[in-house]
Amino acid sequence: MEVKAGDEIQVKSRQVGGQVRRGRVTAVINEQPLELQVVWDDGHESLLYPSGGVVKVTDRPVQQEPGTAQALGPSGRQEPTITE
Repeated sequence: MEVKAGDEIQVKSRQVGGQVRRGRVTAVINEQPLELQVVWDDGHESLLYPSGGVVKVTDRPVQQEPGTAQALGPSGRQEPTITE
């Protein structure tokens, strides 16, 4: 699994019927074994050592061409452009 800083992730609960946690990867500390620093939607920050099939990347920041400007919203995603 390829995970990069800035990716938004979902983590499945280990308990049946448990809630899915959502967060943003702020750093990939180690790739083997995978160790991630994550800021969760509730504002808490933690290190995550995911096992197979537990983490799903749900959104990845838009890559831009060098020398081009891009309007980013508070979440780090590109804001829609409104034209008339």
